Amino acid sequence: MMENMLATGNNTRSSGAMISSSQADEPGAMMEAEERDELNSIDDPIKKLYPFVDETKTPLPRFWNNGDKYNYLIVTNQNLRVTYRGAGKNHKDAAAVRANFPIPATCGIYYFEITIVSKGRDGYMGIGLSEKEVSLNRLPGWDRNSYGYHADDGNFFSSSGNGTQYGPTFTTNDVVGCGYNLIDNSIFYTKNGQNLGVAFHDVPSTEELYPTVGLQTPGEIVDTNFGQKPFVFNIQDEIKATEMRVQASIFNYQLPATKTEWMNKLVSSYLVHHGFCSTAESFNLTTNQRTVEDTASMTNRQQIQKLVLNGHIAEAIEMVEQIYPMLLHTNKPLLFMLKCRQFIEMLAQVTQEREPRSSSHHRSSPTCSPPYKLSKRPSPNDREHRLSPRRTTRSPRSHEDTPSSSGHISNGASHDEPMEDGVYTNGSAANGSSNNTAVKNGSQPDEEMG
Repeated sequence: MMENMLATGNNTRSSGAMISSSQADEPGAMMEAEERDELNSIDDPIKKLYPFVDETKTPLPRFWNNGDKYNYLIVTNQNLRVTYRGAGKNHKDAAAVRANFPIPATCGIYYFEITIVSKGRDGYMGIGLSEKEVSLNRLPGWDRNSYGYHADDGNFFSSSGNGTQYGPTFTTNDVVGCGYNLIDNSIFYTKNGQNLGVAFHDVPSTEELYPTVGLQTPGEIVDTNFGQKPFVFNIQDEIKATEMRVQASIFNYQLPATKTEWMNKLVSSYLVHHGFCSTAESFNLTTNQRTVEDTASMTNRQQIQKLVLNGHIAEAIEMVEQIYPMLLHTNKPLLFMLKCRQFIEMLAQVTQEREPRSSSHHRSSPTCSPPYKLSKRPSPNDREHRLSPRRTTRSPRSHEDTPSSSGHISNGASHDEPMEDGVYTNGSAANGSSNNTAVKNGSQPDEEMG
């Protein structure tokens, strides 16, 4: 049965069995890994608390990290009990430990509890959250990006050594919980099942916070519940109440009277941004809007896009410098990427020219795009010796039956403006290839371009 549970745990979240290198060297590390795998079974109570968390990407905190604690602490009982073993002479003897993983942003509301097994000599304990880089030689809340509720004075500390009065003190046999509301970025605490209210607002959403507990004097012992068993505080009611508040705020949100105008502007800006010139003009005419960008500018951007997709990088750079003379001077990364692409096109062309060509196969490689200048529009006689841009059958037919131009561009390019006559594009922005190979001796292409 143990083997089946381990197998289920591995399939559910392989990262649940991850241990640090320092843990791997400790006695019992393998057993701890097996116990953690058991927690990842289908009936995992922690997973039920946070159904929207994908633990293959963002694992949940499940135990204290033996490799992320100060050396005055001893972690036992499946890494859920913390005991202080330092001298405890002053604040410099404080020690903290962090959980094995940070709190995932998709939790909505995250919560854990500690039970004070013994307050020790003085009961200088703290429970809270901290970032990975915060010192472990301090109680939570004393340093930047650290938050903590302390047992001896009931103060809450937020990135400072000066606390503010928050709640009652706590001691042996008390159960204290810490909750992190990722919806409104607030921290709250509970004591023996009672919500003490919000301790801090405006936690930066960019912070990656770990559950943290700190001890400072000899004899202090705490047990931890990350959700392996029912909490003393009814966190489910808190989660449901928060969900109802969020839903109510959405349903009660009043759209402005100009909502139709706002939506029309949004659609128009999308069309303009992607270069759908004709569509944008028609849409703006229908909705009585003024075009944000003139047609000439949209067309220019569209032509530059086509040049890049067809591998004509030199021409694209030249056109950008003519129309937007300061763009490449102020955006060096863009110029660098274009130059790199131009170099790739040149190498591809050299490789193509060195490869032997079969007499029955006159097409150039679809991965090659010659970086020469665009020629003027071909004459009708020239078109007779070019490949058709699109083929729908493998049977040979005369070139007169095939359209001489195509407006088909893949990869998000606009369909409003036609491509250059007689130029085949494979629709891939990855290689941006074009095919201008002439058909020799009047022969027809042997099959559709793949």
